[in-house]
Amino acid sequence: MIADVPIGVFLSGGIDSSAVVALLREQYDGDIKTFSVGFNDARFDERAYAKEAARCFGTIHHDIHIDEAHMASEIDDIICAYDEPFADPSAIPTHYLAQFAAKEVKVALGGDGGDELFGGYKRYMIHRRNRFQDYTPHIIGKLCSALLSLTPPRLDKKHGIGKLNRIAESLEGDYVQSYALRFSGFSGKNRAALLKEKYHETER
Repeated sequence: MIADVPIGVFLSGGIDSSAVVALLREQYDGDIKTFSVGFNDARFDERAYAKEAARCFGTIHHDIHIDEAHMASEIDDIICAYDEPFADPSAIPTHYLAQFAAKEVKVALGGDGGDELFGGYKRYMIHRRNRFQDYTPHIIGKLCSALLSLTPPRLDKKHGIGKLNRIAESLEGDYVQSYALRFSGFSGKNRAALLKEKYHETER
């Protein structure tokens, strides 16, 4: 909050960003500007929650709507804005939200980090799985891995690219490997196949 430029908050209406606004309101009597982004798909459009939180804490609220065509038109610029490969799809709406908010404020607070600190993502279930695995004979993990690896490709596609293969590999790997597989969209076999295919394309 200590800044010589206007500040605002990226507000989704979720627990983390709403908590930031609540704490800000406790310590600041002036106008608070909040910003949210929405989509055509109602499953991912959180603007209604953001507006309710803004109303509750008395902020000056702004929201922006983006669609698929809009995103596709600037995807190259969005990728170039990051210093390294960034596999989180939230990078796209965050880009537009920051661009939009910059017209009103120069510093924006956000709720990022809450899920990482308090285990809010499904991938953190891996911690519980590892505790279970500590008490499970290794042969059971190997057997489950072998059974999962036999699933038909069409079933694997239905559940996401390489998801079942990643689960199979995680049952055999150590803690670090298991955790890394939860972040990846591909299993080790998938990556090897993709790299091999790319290598042959380059040769041709």
